Amino acid sequence: MTIEELAKKYAHAIPNSKLVKYYDAAIPQFSMEMILTMEKEKPLSLLQEFIMKFVAEGINEIKDIYTFLGLSSTCVNTAIASLQAPGLVTVHIYNARIKLTEKGEEALKSAKTIVPEDIEYRVFMDGLTGEIYMDTLRKYQKKELRTFEMMPIPPNVETPKIQDVQYEDVKAAIGKFRKENVYAKDKLEGTLLCIAGMEKVYTEYNKVSILVYVNKSDEIELRVYEKSSRRQDYENILLQMHNKHTRIFEWD
Repeated sequence: MTIEELAKKYAHAIPNSKLVKYYDAAIPQFSMEMILTMEKEKPLSLLQEFIMKFVAEGINEIKDIYTFLGLSSTCVNTAIASLQAPGLVTVHIYNARIKLTEKGEEALKSAKTIVPEDIEYRVFMDGLTGEIYMDTLRKYQKKELRTFEMMPIPPNVETPKIQDVQYEDVKAAIGKFRKENVYAKDKLEGTLLCIAGMEKVYTEYNKVSILVYVNKSDEIELRVYEKSSRRQDYENILLQMHNKHTRIFEWD
């Protein structure tokens, strides 16, 4: 819905108030290129499964295992190390014997293991509300704002650092994103283990439409729409910013 259509539709939305101005604005969004460590379920390799089955049957000396398999000690030791890392086996360093852990026994039953994997993904922080979210929707660059006749709104929160981004907020954002974007599940498969890093942060913008009303007491009221959805959270924050003399209106 265009700004003109919104203005026509909601011209009398607030009783005893007059619509005096409407315009498109750009809400800052901090785009954070993050490294997320995800725990993912993956199938055991054939060699990993053979080694674990040998151990389960009591053949637990490394030398016996690579002799039975007819493979080099280097090949078998590499596979054992890959089982040791996620805690599926333990290795006695003195007699080179392997033991399955409880986690390893469960993995052998399903022929699958849980392994950590780092992925690079863009996570956003709303520059007005501080909300953490993920999406794939079109955002605008600063150089485009004049072309699309959008007034830039200054941020209400500081540019985030990695310590400002909470694990629970990112985990919730991933869950919401999966529900809304089923085709993105492959890359975001698994469970968030930790936020491993932040490569960089830069500002992009979401487009909103702002309708400005004035009542008989000359008090300002707002209606803010993102596409056709009303954003009351933005309305409250923008009025607070206006009261602190932050420029949010075109005539300010």
